[in-house]
Parts: sequence; C-alpha cells; structure tokens
Amino acid sequence: MWNLSAAGREQAASLATEGFWARVEALHSSDEPKALQTGAPAAAMHGLNMAGHAGLREVERPAGRVGDYAAAVRAYLKGKSGIPGWESRDAASLRIGEAIRTLLDSGARVTAVISHGLVITLYMTALLGLSSAYDLWTQIPFAGHARIDPDTARLLQPFTSPAVRPRPD
Repeated sequence: MWNLSAAGREQAASLATEGFWARVEALHSSDEPKALQTGAPAAAMHGLNMAGHAGLREVERPAGRVGDYAAAVRAYLKGKSGIPGWESRDAASLRIGEAIRTLLDSGARVTAVISHGLVITLYMTALLGLSSAYDLWTQIPFAGHARIDPDTARLLQPFTSPAVRPRPD
C-alpha cells in the first residue's frame, strides 16, 4: 500500500479547496493510506468525519510494478483473466458497487467517496452503462473528481483535476 508523494499531498490540499465540498454531508474513503491521505485535508477543512472502508479499496493485486501497466489495465478492464494475482474484474466491480450502495443508504444527501482509479472505473462503467472502461480510466487524473447521480445513473460532471495553487510564501 502506497502513501502520497509530495505532489500528491499538494493535489490533495488543492482538492480540499474545491467548491463542491460545501455541499458534502458525508465523506467516505478507501481504508488504504493513499486514499485516506487524499481525503484528510478536505475532512479537516470542512469539518467532515472521514471513515475508511475496505470495500472502496483498489483492485487487489501483487505489490510491485507492472511492465506495461496501461496494457495490463486494458486487458483487465476487458475482463481477461490472464493477469496472475489480480482480483477478478467481476469481484472488484461487485465489491465497489455494494460498498457505494451501502454508503449511499446512510441518509446523507450528498456523499463524497474517495477511492482508486480501477475500482472507480468499474463502478462508473457499470452505473453509467459505458462501452469502454479503458477510455474512462485514461480520463481520470490524479486527485480527480467527478459528480454522478447514482439514482438516475447520470454523469453530472466528468472527471476534472483540482487546480494546484501556488503555496503562499
């Protein structure tokens, strides 16, 4: 499990200043360090309690780098099972879908979820009925955020990056 880099910490700080946080009533994160560290600045700035959830974790796979990661992701998102040690696409999709449905049933009208690229891709592809999971995955920037209406299965705002603001001297 990875921690945020210095650039990631800057992106998380910028993400915390985005205007949508004013409407957020509940903040849920993967329980992996990288996701918790991404959400911590927003939780602190906006007085939100952030809970970590195992169901929001990234696709389980062996530690270490993959040679051609983009090719591995393309194969994975197409459902090819030839990637040793990776959680099956169907299992990961079911896990993230169930986790988000449970969190949305908590009663909060506006919920923010902090997770990871592959599982969010699986969730949004299934919810929105998209034909190319890989194309969506390539559009997700680090610390990117999108808005969806899970009740109507509509994308309200595509993924965008937080503006990294210069640090005051």
